[in-house]
Amino acid sequence: MPVQVSYPGVYVQEIPSGVRTITGVATSITAFVGRTLYGPDNEPILINSYGDFERIFGGLWGGSTLSYAVRDFFLNGGGQAIVVRLYNEDTTANAKPARSKLNVGAFRLEAADKSAWGASLRASIDTAVSADVAARLGLTPQDLFNLTVTEVDASDRVVAREVFRNLTLKDGPQRIDNVLRAQSKLVRWSGAWPPNPMPAIAAADDDVTKAQKQLAAANAANPPVANDVNTAQQAVATAKGAMIANDGLPLTLKDNFNPAQAQAQKRGLFALEKADLFNLLCIPPYTTSNDVETGLISLAAAYCEQRRAMLVVDPPSNWVDVATAQSKFTDTGNDFVGTRSRNAALFFPRLRIPDPLLNNQVGEFVPCGAVAGVFARTDAARGIWKAPAGLDASLNGVPQLRSVLTDAENGQLNQLGINCLRSFPAAGRVVWGARRCAAPINWLTNTNTFRCGALRCTSRRAFIAGCNGWCSSPMTSRSGHRSGSTSAPSCTRCSVRARSRAPRHAMPISSNAIARSRPRTTSTAAW
Repeated sequence: MPVQVSYPGVYVQEIPSGVRTITGVATSITAFVGRTLYGPDNEPILINSYGDFERIFGGLWGGSTLSYAVRDFFLNGGGQAIVVRLYNEDTTANAKPARSKLNVGAFRLEAADKSAWGASLRASIDTAVSADVAARLGLTPQDLFNLTVTEVDASDRVVAREVFRNLTLKDGPQRIDNVLRAQSKLVRWSGAWPPNPMPAIAAADDDVTKAQKQLAAANAANPPVANDVNTAQQAVATAKGAMIANDGLPLTLKDNFNPAQAQAQKRGLFALEKADLFNLLCIPPYTTSNDVETGLISLAAAYCEQRRAMLVVDPPSNWVDVATAQSKFTDTGNDFVGTRSRNAALFFPRLRIPDPLLNNQVGEFVPCGAVAGVFARTDAARGIWKAPAGLDASLNGVPQLRSVLTDAENGQLNQLGINCLRSFPAAGRVVWGARRCAAPINWLTNTNTFRCGALRCTSRRAFIAGCNGWCSSPMTSRSGHRSGSTSAPSCTRCSVRARSRAPRHAMPISSNAIARSRPRTTSTAAW
């Protein structure tokens, strides 16, 4: 507002600058798509640490190569990741349900997520409610109840607990199905609402807890009656068996990653349409041969081109040595890689890491997660224009590589566009290449050159989309303009256009960034 002049002197008034600086967007948000132990499916969930992954998706699981890739990502310096969990439901005859069912008296609940994990849930209902709360809700105390839900481990120790007080079956803010859907991470109401008939409100435990209490009473009898103990043990086993669900079948390209109407319904790989931005994409192996279908790699590379992201490709499981990798990559009759896209980078070989789920036995794992972590660490320490390779691009937590390469072997693969992971006596395991799959092989195919250009493009579009009404065309941060708008995105005040260079005063991302990414010595040109 204008300064009120009242006495003689010098008055200072701050006015907003006409310069609008373009702020660079994130450069190393990594998306992971695949199976997890549990969690919401077909939803992109942003996580900031491996602790978040353990809490939301269950941590390491033998049936999920994605869980190991996410671990390696954060272990190597990753900052933010987007995880899309996919679940392939078993619909064969006599198959277990996707979600565990939980009977608490007359109430019917089910696990919040699809998987066998739900068998570890327990619940109880009590009627110790407040008359004052009931009066404020316009209900009677008989209409209210409390629900306690717990998750237990294999030793029946509680690892998570949720308590919901003053729930009701009546319409209102405390109706049980709405409260569980909005607030619970463990359970949901099972079936349609309203239930028919409406369950009676009474204190009760779930079937497993009731059977366990009966077993405890049978064991506490003096002397214990063997027949009663056996009957109680059978009741516990029966109750637990009724809660068993299934972890789903192995994923497939047709049913899970690219089902019918996947892009329109934002499912499978295209669940990432719900995410505003991701920079790197990792799809760990999911087939029985511990590979990724080449059709999915082609699809993912094409999608990365649309989103200005980069696909980190893992070597197939049968690439056991340099000769095999070279022959398979150059085979003109068959495509064993799935892409030669400028938005993809292939890394060889696989990693050999102790598996904590198998008493630290050494197993083979794909490098995509660890490499994406190195990308993120390099971006944070040096900048996106620095190639994520070299002696400082060490692979943390990787004691061995599947194949140990010589300089000559490295040179053979490097000329093909296969990035090598090397092992050196002093430096340990490092990323020793940062080239894209696209030909020809020169400095223009370096990943940092491409990603730097993508950063400028994405940042400029995000800047135009955030012009607060200056732009003459309505726009979004992704597409440049909303559906129905045919004019080129432009800003009438700063003259920024999505398809032309932004004004010099509004570009904190140096226009020489790509030029600086060019190799200046023979050693850096090797990346």
